[in-house]
Amino acid sequence: HNGAIGSYHPDFFIKLLNGDRWIVETKGAEALNDPLKIERLKIWCEDASNTSSQNWNYIYLRQEIWDGFKNKPNTFDDLIKMTQQN
Repeated sequence: HNGAIGSYHPDFFIKLLNGDRWIVETKGAEALNDPLKIERLKIWCEDASNTSSQNWNYIYLRQEIWDGFKNKPNTFDDLIKMTQQN
């Protein structure tokens, strides 16, 4: 929130068999910096996809979203579909 640059270590990095790469961030409680970090992650994924041969994506999964799923996902593909609906 104050514009400082820090190091970044995602919660999960997933590489699919088709070569797509996913960065997954999970949060129990959202901190002041989190929306800014996720917005920057979105831009980073777009830039990385445009300048490389890989497709980069992200999922931001807050606890309240996870808790709101009536049926929990069984596969990563299910998780992708479910989070893109929110």
